[in-house]
Amino acid sequence: YENKRNFKISPDKILPVDSAAFGILVACKAVLKPGDEAIIFDPVDFLFKHCIEQVGATAKALPVSINPEAPIDLYKLQSLVNHNTKMICLCNPLNPTGKVFTKKELEEIADFAQKNQLIILSDEIWSDIVFNPNIYTSIASINPETAKRTITVSGYSKSYGLAGFRVGFIAASDEKL
Repeated sequence: YENKRNFKISPDKILPVDSAAFGILVACKAVLKPGDEAIIFDPVDFLFKHCIEQVGATAKALPVSINPEAPIDLYKLQSLVNHNTKMICLCNPLNPTGKVFTKKELEEIADFAQKNQLIILSDEIWSDIVFNPNIYTSIASINPETAKRTITVSGYSKSYGLAGFRVGFIAASDEKL
């Protein structure tokens, strides 16, 4: 993980789970409670919204362009935040658009999360499938403060083309997460 994602994390901070999908649900259960809100990008795979709603929270959608080169609208993102907002969900690369977030975009999202005291739930299941000229960066590798507020979820079924291989993990460097 350290070699592939440039993020050093102790093995005791990694929890194996039966799939990345289940890891997303576990993370939502750990962070959200009924009445809380979490920001998701739209379009995105249904799992974030489903898991957020399973714990009684509300998913707030940030519309994003289907053009993978289009930047995220930080003004629209800020307009979704209120006192109930606890988390921002990041799928990188973004399924279904294929957008691979640049390091600069991730720094902006990390700054946004810090400023608004949000937990980042980063789904990195597609991170091994990135083609040139894109360069994959894990948001947890941006800086130590971002790492502390990030819960990373991933697995192996996508990278190795094993759709039935239900093995995933949750990684969180902060003991409180």
